[in-house]
Amino acid sequence: MSEKARKEIIELYNKYGSTDELIDINYFKIPTILYRHSIINEYVIKDLENHLLSATSPTEFNDLYDSTMHFDNISDYRRRFKELNDGSKKLGMGEVISKEMEAILEKQAQELDEHSLTYLTKDFKIICLSSNSDDIKMWSHYSNKNRGICVAYDFNKCTTNLKKFIYPIVYINKPIDVTELCEVNNQVMLAALISVISKFKDWEHEREWRIIFYLLNDPEKRIDIINIPKPEFIILGSKFIENIEVSRSSNHSEYLLIQKFIKYVEEAEIELKIVKPQIRSFQLEFAEINVKDILREFR
Repeated sequence: MSEKARKEIIELYNKYGSTDELIDINYFKIPTILYRHSIINEYVIKDLENHLLSATSPTEFNDLYDSTMHFDNISDYRRRFKELNDGSKKLGMGEVISKEMEAILEKQAQELDEHSLTYLTKDFKIICLSSNSDDIKMWSHYSNKNRGICVAYDFNKCTTNLKKFIYPIVYINKPIDVTELCEVNNQVMLAALISVISKFKDWEHEREWRIIFYLLNDPEKRIDIINIPKPEFIILGSKFIENIEVSRSSNHSEYLLIQKFIKYVEEAEIELKIVKPQIRSFQLEFAEINVKDILREFR
């Protein structure tokens, strides 16, 4: 149902969303290369060696509002209270809902809205990627302060239908109210999907794309997605080589992990690039680097 979902999402964003401009189907055209910024740890090396990517529950994400569903049951309750009381008054009777009862029911509605923020999206499993490899904030935030890596994937080379699960993030100014979608139109899953591909506009620099799965009542926070294509190339952070020498003397376990990563790159014959800061510019450029030059750092 991927193509149908995309068309429905566009219609709903253009109706309910708060984007700066209308979106169309071209917004969902998957870039040739998608990137994953990362530190170097045993899980990342395992993923590379076994052609895996870990999909994670949104409950583990760092953004407080990531993948949250926003309902407004309080406004709906207040409207119904008013209709009941107005109708009762027209019949010459007193209020059906007292102020005390209204306060109790509104508190319950508030608790329901708060519970619903994450309840319906916690069973999603998501792989976060980006169409952007040269954003300095992402290198600092996700790639261990420029000591990590950025892996480039071409999902056109997948041997499975993985591309059908890839969606872009739509950056919006305020949350979408999904009350009507869920309670009137009975489109709960579509509302949930919209919620996991919506983020506050402050994150727009990430240019994020997500591979999204829904596994009902799966207790695991992470799952491995198999048959991921071999990386097209890997970009090393600007402080990657410097960190080899630092970790050699101060963090032996990290040093061994870097060594293991470089061994994988050599055996898999992965092309390497490295970030090169520019003079008189805030832009990043990438230079090719030979794995043999890095191996010399371990001698």
